[in-house]
Amino acid sequence: MHIAENIKRLRRARDITQDDLAELLSVTPQAVSKWEQGGSLPDISMLPVLAQTLDCSVDELLGMERVRGDDLRKTIERFSTDMTFSLKNLDDLIAAIRRYPTNEELLFGAIGTLANYSTVFFKYGQQDGVAIDLARAAEVRDLAITCAERVLKYSDDLDHIMYAYYWMIDLYVEWEQFDKAEAIAMKFPTNSGAIGYDRNSQLAKVVVRRDNSYESQLPYRGEAVIDAFRGLMSCIRDLTNTYAGMKRYGDALAVAKYVEDLMPLTLPGEPENYYGVFVVEQMYLSLARYSAECGDYEGALAYLEKHVSVRLAMQERDVNHYVQPVYKTPLFKNRIIREQTLHYDDTDTGALEHLRAVLASEWLDPVRDDARFVALTERVERDAR
Repeated sequence: MHIAENIKRLRRARDITQDDLAELLSVTPQAVSKWEQGGSLPDISMLPVLAQTLDCSVDELLGMERVRGDDLRKTIERFSTDMTFSLKNLDDLIAAIRRYPTNEELLFGAIGTLANYSTVFFKYGQQDGVAIDLARAAEVRDLAITCAERVLKYSDDLDHIMYAYYWMIDLYVEWEQFDKAEAIAMKFPTNSGAIGYDRNSQLAKVVVRRDNSYESQLPYRGEAVIDAFRGLMSCIRDLTNTYAGMKRYGDALAVAKYVEDLMPLTLPGEPENYYGVFVVEQMYLSLARYSAECGDYEGALAYLEKHVSVRLAMQERDVNHYVQPVYKTPLFKNRIIREQTLHYDDTDTGALEHLRAVLASEWLDPVRDDARFVALTERVERDAR
């Protein structure tokens, strides 16, 4: 222990003399001097008063906070680097969790490790020398879920929160507690921005095991692909805009066509969510513009017709069908994230104004007298609102 050094350091930090401290504690200045020189120690009954006087905890006074901090760092480092599955490592990890039951970093790292011990080790016995032990498997599973619940309680890190929910679903599914798994899956946003961490991907994991049928998860996987494709589309659109800004329309068109080739796979039929529809609409508009800039006006008109059709189809639905409060879910506690919602003007679908603006674009000047363009203009004025 470093109590002598700590008393001197904390006393000086408070800018008080040995005589001042002695007066506050009703002891002699000689007693304080001996403490700081290591010649004697304060009586154990005096430690709380001494700690309060020096504005610190008893642990800090005794030097235990530093010891615990060093031990914790070594513990976390060990379990983040030593991935060996062994009964000793498991016992040591459980002991560390009991010693530091609220440390988020340790709890976060322990969730997946404990989940694997529960299933690989004890439920299925897929480790040499380890017999199947369902009681121990359930015990370790419950500890993994406890760690996840503590992360949810103490953490404001969205990655940690999603990770905790992710493993809770896996564990509940593994042990056929499908109602619990489904309830947690519903906490995920429909569009998370992170592949695999969306509601549909999580629900797919639940139904495929619950129904013992791959067919059950197909609708959810399709929607999950739409979400992932939206992210890909955003990246591709940024790249094509960069090429367009450089007047490299041929490159922009080539990149945009990659998206078109993926559409039959990712969006079969009419997309049911707003993002899916938005992806289709924007893709066709980009392809129309880049085709026109490259002198392919037949292609431009063909893509423009598709763009108009999708935009008109959007207005046929209730606008609220497309509005999704992406981040307003129990998963996201962070205020800033929670307030990020998808806004869509429900007073005016904007289809007419949008399509009029598109049709007035300069890159369409060479086809204004084309019969297909004239028919498209008439269709917009007739059907858009």
